[in-house]
Amino acid sequence: MPIACHFHNDNRWHREVAATFVSSHLVKCSTPSYTETDSDGWHGDVALSVGPMGQQHGTWHEESNEVLFGYYILGGRPLPLSLSPAAGDFGHPPALSLEGQGFSPTGDDLACIYGDPSGDTTTAASFISAHEVHCAAPHTLPLGAIEVSATTDGGVHIGPDPGMHPNYKPPQLVVYDASKPPEVTGVSPTWAPINGGTEVVVRGTNLAPTHRLACVFERNGVAAATFLNETAVSCPTPLNARVGATLLSLTLDRATLSPGER
Repeated sequence: MPIACHFHNDNRWHREVAATFVSSHLVKCSTPSYTETDSDGWHGDVALSVGPMGQQHGTWHEESNEVLFGYYILGGRPLPLSLSPAAGDFGHPPALSLEGQGFSPTGDDLACIYGDPSGDTTTAASFISAHEVHCAAPHTLPLGAIEVSATTDGGVHIGPDPGMHPNYKPPQLVVYDASKPPEVTGVSPTWAPINGGTEVVVRGTNLAPTHRLACVFERNGVAAATFLNETAVSCPTPLNARVGATLLSLTLDRATLSPGER
């Protein structure tokens, strides 16, 4: 029985392409054109399986399992939406996973750009899929929140078309000094009931969205903190057994504390 590669998505798009049997571990087939896009005009992943030629997808027992196959627009303008990790030490900036839409494998022209769109710092990028690239670690970065963009054409165009995405903001990498503790500069409100649960905003410097970011209330316990920006975090007050002032500190690693604020 002739075999075929079956390309399909969730919108009932299906293309059958004749496959050439090479071995029990390998068949070859050509990719069909794919013009389906989502609401934002982006191409994406489809399901690929191997089965008999000329039969409707999903109705035969001989069909293989499915794998994802990604389509992309060569040289399209990328739209980075998120990055991981979200923070890094300025002395040893991390390699990044940059996720979004519109990435394409354009070799040396595919790059990640840190900071100003003029390309203050640029690193090579590795294509993973139309939705993800990996950015090589830069040698150094300044402290603070750094926007990370991408280009597929060597920097001629950076990020998405502003006409199509006028309010677009690139994701940010927060760069901090891991050799120093954060410093608290203020807290609001400066009081709370002893039964706990009041959300307070703690302002400071050298803040970052680390996994162990926390507020430390002297003698009252530790509360996980939510990173707001590079100068502020929020956290709930713990239950307090008595009325009175307490020292509030911040920690990025739950090992080193900032100087406290009462």
